[in-house]
Amino acid sequence: MTIAIDPNIFGSPLLTWVGLSTLAGAAVAIALVVRRAPELDLTHRAAYGVALRALLWAYAGARLVHVAGLAGFYASAPFQVFYVWNGGFALWGAILAGAAGALWHGRRAGASVGRLADALPALGLVAMSAGRAGDLVAGERPGVPTSMPWGVTYEHESSMAFLSGTAVHPVALYELLLDAAVLAALVWLLPRARARLESLSRPGSRLAVGLGAYAVGRFAIEFAVAGDSFAGLRSAQWVAMAVVAGIAWTAWRRRGTAEGAPPKTL
Repeated sequence: MTIAIDPNIFGSPLLTWVGLSTLAGAAVAIALVVRRAPELDLTHRAAYGVALRALLWAYAGARLVHVAGLAGFYASAPFQVFYVWNGGFALWGAILAGAAGALWHGRRAGASVGRLADALPALGLVAMSAGRAGDLVAGERPGVPTSMPWGVTYEHESSMAFLSGTAVHPVALYELLLDAAVLAALVWLLPRARARLESLSRPGSRLAVGLGAYAVGRFAIEFAVAGDSFAGLRSAQWVAMAVVAGIAWTAWRRRGTAEGAPPKTL
């Protein structure tokens, strides 16, 4: 497949396919939060406020994690930190900061934190799927060259995945399929598993399952992504392992609390 679309709409770096699709996905996610406000013990207005604040946390987290990962470059040109139109956002930063912001502001607004935590994965996956669709069109997720029949050739020179006629792995498509698979598992498979496993019936368990499944899939996909690595792995893979380790540690700490026992300690 060949894609020759300019990643900048009308040639302006201030209006990109990635930005437009991400905003569309975020708008849908916010609408879903507002619609489910009564289930979260929130008024519609409070739910809207929590969603907007979480979106700001996600935006700031994505930029900060990106800047931290390229600290050497930004130390030599600190003013570039504010050039957000040049790109540079880390999705893991958006996920973790956005979730933290939603839970923080949700608690302050009087929301049921457990139900809010359970709702977050599906809402985040909706927004992420839309953003990855824009990434696929614009070539914002450069993959390594491939001879597979599903390889994509980006012909527009402004595309980050442009390699002068060379087909690359469609990383954005892989991540879009991952988002769809995790979302489907949360909607159709997890409810059945929760009926059999008591640990999955605890408030917030859906957030742990969604984060863990996404982290495992993202770890695998990163092997097809072009770019620098550290100690043999890309930064997103190190974060994915840290997320899985954190979820495992939390589950171990909570082991035994179902019968009223205190959390396990080291």
